[in-house]
Amino acid sequence: MELLRTDSDYPFPDWPYYFFAVFGAVGGLLSPVVGMVVDRWGSKKPMLIGLPLVGIGLLVAGLLPRLPVVSVVSPLLTLGSTLGGYLPAVTAVNHWFRRQRAMAMAVMLFGVAVAGTLAKQLPGPVGQPALLVTAVLVLAIGVPLAFVVRNRPEQYGEHPDGMETSDDETVPDYTLRETIRTREFWMLTLATVCLGASGSIVTVTAPHLVQSRNIYPLHLDAIDNIHTVVHILFILVGGYVGSRFPLRRALFWFASLHLAAAVAMLVANGIGFFFLAAALLGMGAGGVRPLSIAALGAYFGRSRFATILGIYLIVSQILSGVGYSVMPWLSYFNINHIGILPVMAASVFAGIGMAAYRWIRPPSPAPSQVPITPAAQP
Repeated sequence: MELLRTDSDYPFPDWPYYFFAVFGAVGGLLSPVVGMVVDRWGSKKPMLIGLPLVGIGLLVAGLLPRLPVVSVVSPLLTLGSTLGGYLPAVTAVNHWFRRQRAMAMAVMLFGVAVAGTLAKQLPGPVGQPALLVTAVLVLAIGVPLAFVVRNRPEQYGEHPDGMETSDDETVPDYTLRETIRTREFWMLTLATVCLGASGSIVTVTAPHLVQSRNIYPLHLDAIDNIHTVVHILFILVGGYVGSRFPLRRALFWFASLHLAAAVAMLVANGIGFFFLAAALLGMGAGGVRPLSIAALGAYFGRSRFATILGIYLIVSQILSGVGYSVMPWLSYFNINHIGILPVMAASVFAGIGMAAYRWIRPPSPAPSQVPITPAAQP
């Protein structure tokens, strides 16, 4: 938040919080609608609409930093980032890769994670210059790159993974209605929410546990750095593992690292255990990140992938919002020196996530893909 905050320049000191609240809330609600647009028109057209909106919105917010302007620009930025960002990019990757889907997702998400980490290292506050520089980068680099996006390999006489022939008859390809009726969709969603809750609890509680054990406070920065670096690296590791082993097994293995991180926090009696917990949580979260999205493509196919991903994101966001509403209660436990109880809850959430992945069956064709055998005549 400090990246966009300069109290001397802005008449409303807390405007970045308002800005991002609107930005996040509207973006989640738009995901299913944008998913339908991407499935219908491909990834390229939405990106060519969305990225210019983001660039123009940032430019206006940087030049006219006033709350009424920000109120108008926030929905514009939300629409633009949803149309031109994560969802269409992931959909394009899913269309072009099948056997190497997990690794391709990992490479793309690795770049996103590195860019996000570098952005956090920028000195703050920088306010208007940051908005203006970002706007120029989006318009000068992002928009031209959108022109080279290709929607589907079949449009160019090719097939996923560069194969000479297509095997679409044996690959799952679900409709939205068929997807939400499957156990796999809800288990993937449940696991994502539970592992996210587990990681968040560990992250929020760790500083209080460190202080309660009289460990040098500066070690908190080292713990955060270990988690960040390991998380980014294990995005690629997760993609590598997911491209060589069944996704449900790979997801289960990386989810078990969430549980191991929580256990390390439970028994921690020195800084080494906190370093270990940070590394384990980074491994688990980094590995799950590309695999959870690749699993949607592997289990439900390409035809409605963007719409399914949009539903998956909004359901996960709603369930996570319910869970995060109880986060303030963690302060009660931490203030009263019983921070171990939230970590125990994190262990339970991680265990539920593991169980959800374990309950997933191998991918299978959709009911609409199974040919109906006519009844034999008597």
